[in-house]
Amino acid sequence: MTVIRKDSPEDWKELSPSTISLRSHTMLKQVLCLALVALAAAQNVDEQCGTCVVDGGPLTENGAVGYTYDPNDCGGYWVCIRRSERGDDGWMYSVFTKSCAPGTLWNQDVQSCSRCDDEAVTCENSGPKPPLGSDQCPEPVQKTTLPPTPPVEQPDQNCTDDAGLMKSSVIGEASKFFIHYPNHDPLGPISCEPYNFSLSLCRCNAPEYDGVDFGFEGSFHAAGNIAFSVPNSRRNVYFVNESRVGDQSVYLDGMGHIELPLFKQNSPRAPFSVALWVNVDPVVSNQRKVALVNNAKCNIAPTFELSVQDGEVVVNMVTDNGTFSASGRLGGAYQGEWHNIRASYNGAILSLDLDGSLAAEVPADGDLLSNEAAWVVGLNCYQDTEQGAPTSSLTGNVDQLEFLFKEYIRP
Repeated sequence: MTVIRKDSPEDWKELSPSTISLRSHTMLKQVLCLALVALAAAQNVDEQCGTCVVDGGPLTENGAVGYTYDPNDCGGYWVCIRRSERGDDGWMYSVFTKSCAPGTLWNQDVQSCSRCDDEAVTCENSGPKPPLGSDQCPEPVQKTTLPPTPPVEQPDQNCTDDAGLMKSSVIGEASKFFIHYPNHDPLGPISCEPYNFSLSLCRCNAPEYDGVDFGFEGSFHAAGNIAFSVPNSRRNVYFVNESRVGDQSVYLDGMGHIELPLFKQNSPRAPFSVALWVNVDPVVSNQRKVALVNNAKCNIAPTFELSVQDGEVVVNMVTDNGTFSASGRLGGAYQGEWHNIRASYNGAILSLDLDGSLAAEVPADGDLLSNEAAWVVGLNCYQDTEQGAPTSSLTGNVDQLEFLFKEYIRP
């Protein structure tokens, strides 16, 4: 399983309101960015990227590149690429993020990473400024000689990954690789640290994990930082001191959702299970089918969908052998109470557990179909746009979201 990491300044992580793909582009034009909207709206891609300018004009040319702060991380920045037309995700820009090197932070005024002790670095609209002595801003080391100039890193041997992307190893750097897109310069080098890049796997040779656990304890990263999730807006998705496990959970206000890029074109293979604690707000109508977890895009039907309506929980799964569904009813009050929901598939049985008890199981077989969508918590855009149903948005709390990559054994 491919694990997206952000452990070094060379690492790039994908960021998308629905699905924003990584693309590389080298421009000869110098990019200047104007002051942007407040943090409350910072993750509206069109608003944030649309204020960048090229040669004194707006960023409207197809392929033009702009740079701006990362609204969630002062130690990184956004790279915005103007599309020729609005994408399936609804935005006019592709976006990926890059980290500043340790000891530096993004300086919006000069459009580059500056030293942490530079007074011009204010981290306005991009989160708190890391203190000196932190991982991003370590204490400076006194040096008497200048370090040698690092060599220019060059691509070496090529391979093609499961998604059809061509990648290449780096001469003399076992942990790094480039991504190659048609008609563009190579993107990278990207680091696999602390692992090496494998030409046979065409990905980082990271260990296979038993699972990914998002505890939502003040962070959108999974335990061990082996994966990350992306809220569409910190204004609509935020942490609260109310939880079922631990001290905090994440609250979705009906306008927000969370995306999991880990599973794009990379659906889990059997056996696997998906589980979460959810507390549906009493404001949610019993007539609405509320999205819990799925891999839908606005124009692409999900191959995995976990939803609830009036206390009835349904899991739908599409494999290369057919479509399978299981359902069960929650006990107690549907709204205003914590419920544990788990959907499991072992290659032969699709099962649904509710609050620790088996609610349903049906025969099923085949491999879960992959698609280009990130998995999403709290929204089913396909249901909202293609099926004409009332909004699928979740209003309520989510805690302890777990993806288990081995057979689930009931206690």
